Amino acid sequence: MIRVLVVSPQPGARRDLQRVVARDAGLVLIDDESRPDVILLGPGAKAQLPLPLRLERGPEHDATPLVVLLDELDRTAAARALRAGARAVLPPHASAAQIGAAIRGAAAGLTSVSAGLAPALF
Repeated sequence: MIRVLVVSPQPGARRDLQRVVARDAGLVLIDDESRPDVILLGPGAKAQLPLPLRLERGPEHDATPLVVLLDELDRTAAARALRAGARAVLPPHASAAQIGAAIRGAAAGLTSVSAGLAPALF
C-alpha cells in the first residue's frame, strides 16, 4: 500500500483528488500527520507553503516523491518542476488511471510525464 498525502489550495480539487486516491485499492489516503510515501500536489498548489518552497530548492535524495498536477502544463513549467525534483508532472485534467500510475511510478523511483508533453521535453 502506498500512503498518499493530497495537497491543493482548491477545496474542490483537493476533494476530487482525495476521492481518486481513496478509490484506488493500492493507495491509502493519509492526513498531514503521517509520513506519506508520495505527495500529490493538486492544481494551484503553488499557493501552498512550504511544499512549493521545496520545489524551488531542488531535488533531495531523501525527499518524499512529488506528483504534480500543473494548472498551466507547458514545456517550461514541466521542465522546471522535474528539475526541482518532481517525479511526475500531469495536466490538471489527468484521469484517475493516470494519477494512480504516476503515484505508483513515483513511489518506485520512476519519473513520468503526460504523453502529450513528452515530445516537447525530450
